[in-house]
Amino acid sequence: MTSITKLKSLSLKRLNNAEYGAFMDSFAQIIEQGTIAKLGIAEADRKAFKANLNKMIDANMQLKKDENSEALVQLDNDRDQLLTYFFMKISSEMRSPDPANEEAATQLGDFLIQYRGIQKKPNRQETQLIKGLLLDAQQGKYTAPLQTLQLTTVLTKLKKLNEDYEQLLDHRTNEGLAATFIATKPLRSEIDLQYDSLSTKLFALNVISPIPESQKAITSLNNLIKATMVARRQRNGLVHLKPDEEEEQENDGAGS
Repeated sequence: MTSITKLKSLSLKRLNNAEYGAFMDSFAQIIEQGTIAKLGIAEADRKAFKANLNKMIDANMQLKKDENSEALVQLDNDRDQLLTYFFMKISSEMRSPDPANEEAATQLGDFLIQYRGIQKKPNRQETQLIKGLLLDAQQGKYTAPLQTLQLTTVLTKLKKLNEDYEQLLDHRTNEGLAATFIATKPLRSEIDLQYDSLSTKLFALNVISPIPESQKAITSLNNLIKATMVARRQRNGLVHLKPDEEEEQENDGAGS
């Protein structure tokens, strides 16, 4: 029986914009080298992916020219991570074997209904929604459950990040720089879907009817994913950790 080479997984959301753009650019080159016809990829799909990739490259060039833009992206990424942790903590504790945690999470369920997913909203809208979330969290009925799940500190950090983001954005607007800021969040979401579609087609072809070009492309993509993960771990000082240990440390750090 012929062995199947599986695609390595990669958490794209953990990459900063520079790492993300470099990864996608290298992926595009892998496709080009294998020729789209042989890899079962439609020309229209390649062009659409390439068009978004060029936008991402342009966005990264702007970030290099304007340190305020880079700072805004980092602040937005940091608050997105806190929001993700906040919502996941409530959701997971609803199934906690600890009755106190389960009850606290249930009492905080309103936040999932009203605010979960706001980190995917346009940045200005997200800023206002975070203000609403923080205001609701000040209600007395939420004080005890927030403390039980150790989420008070998370909200304090979120408030500071949101204020810093809004102040810096206002500064850019006053300086007349707002028009140059490319919204990378929705762009990355679109590229994520394109990458998932293209890489899935490539993997499927290599399983159903493997050819030298598809085999080489899969190997090259796996090597690219591995190199990207290593580079990211070096940037974050996690070279001594295995991938599963790195993920555990990041989850612990989100609530500290």
